[in-house]
Amino acid sequence: MKIVFMGTPDYADRILKRLLDEKEMDVAAVFTQPDRPVGRKKVLMPPPVKVTALEAGIEVHQPESLKAEGVAETIEGYAPDFIVVAAYGQLLPKAILDIAPCINLHASLLPKYRGASPIQEALLHGDKVTGVTAMRMEEGLDSGPVLAWRVREIWPMTRKNELFETLADDAADLTPRVLEIFTALRRCLSATRRRVIAKRSKRATDWLHSKWRRRRSTTDFGPMKGGRGFSFKAV
Repeated sequence: MKIVFMGTPDYADRILKRLLDEKEMDVAAVFTQPDRPVGRKKVLMPPPVKVTALEAGIEVHQPESLKAEGVAETIEGYAPDFIVVAAYGQLLPKAILDIAPCINLHASLLPKYRGASPIQEALLHGDKVTGVTAMRMEEGLDSGPVLAWRVREIWPMTRKNELFETLADDAADLTPRVLEIFTALRRCLSATRRRVIAKRSKRATDWLHSKWRRRRSTTDFGPMKGGRGFSFKAV
């Protein structure tokens, strides 16, 4: 199984490392964001995904834009069976989405908290559960059919760093499983349909969110223990 991997931060790096450990999966190339200046001295630093890829001898591409000339053609040249995406930092244009099934690992239970900072949003809103969603990407921000997800409880004093570690490990574990059974998965509830379900339950949970948000607004997002978790796969 040939894979083109697209991701940038530590969350994505955890998933890439897991794919590299899978004997049946061949990561042919990695696409990540360009090196960025960090700190007061503006030292140019590579993304974690780039460091891992180079150590594994994998070709790395860092286009400023995925819409740039030749990017889609380069990806197509690898003839991937899947394109795996995790916190890449850009929307994928249709030219790339059409090359192969694009599987996104998002750190929330979609349709909640699309886009950036889903872990922080779950904590700030005082959610009792969160998780990781595996979905087949379509045009749009974190939209498309949900393939599988893993759910985690959030304890009252759960902090960002601990939850990040938990969800990154969950995403890394979920990714190869989804790829292996992809052709057997039926189309399940899309993010759009699940949003309708979420709206119906919103009235019953607004009072709880308000109470917890006031507490979260004065709580540090530092490391502390997280909660139990369980998996759910839609088939």
